[in-house]
Amino acid sequence: MCLKSLQTYTDEEELCCVYVPTNHLYIGDVFLVNTKDVIRPNLSVREGIEIVVSGGMSMPQVLSTLDMRIAPERSRSSRVERS
Repeated sequence: MCLKSLQTYTDEEELCCVYVPTNHLYIGDVFLVNTKDVIRPNLSVREGIEIVVSGGMSMPQVLSTLDMRIAPERSRSSRVERS
C-alpha cells in the first residue's frame, strides 16, 4: 500500500507502507519507506502469503521485479548469495 504523500516539517514525499513479518510470537512491524527504495517483486498474493506463513522457506530461488527498469548497479548490489 503506497501513500500519496506524507507531510513532514521539511517537504512532502511519497511513502509506501511495508509490512515486515517476524516470528510467531510477535506479528510484525509496519514501516513507512520512501517509494524510491521499494522494489516490488513479481509475486502473486498466494505466493506472498506462502512465503510469510512458511517463514521464508517457500521463497523462490529467483525473484523478478514488476518494474524491470532497475539500475544495474542497484540490482547487482541487492543480490543475495545462497549456499
